[in-house]
Amino acid sequence: MVIKRGLIDSPLFLCYNGNYDEKWSYQLNKIEQINVYQRHQFDPSSKGDMIEVRKFLHNNKWEYGCPFILEWPFLDIPSMIKDKITQYTLKGLK
Repeated sequence: MVIKRGLIDSPLFLCYNGNYDEKWSYQLNKIEQINVYQRHQFDPSSKGDMIEVRKFLHNNKWEYGCPFILEWPFLDIPSMIKDKITQYTLKGLK
């Protein structure tokens, strides 16, 4: 069994003897869940999360891939982050 990197920006996929095999699909899903870089929900009160966002806004790319999970009803992570920061800031103005 050989683990190879996908041709597109996707998690690792399994390749058995050079060909994808259906019997490895369960392990494929397992590898997708245990990603190399663990993702988590964005928390605007977290200093670490805000530092990651600052680096992204300054460099226009994530340092080690996006560390955040896209939440419903948002369509993209930057919009989700901006909305959460706005909501967090407005709650503090009471």
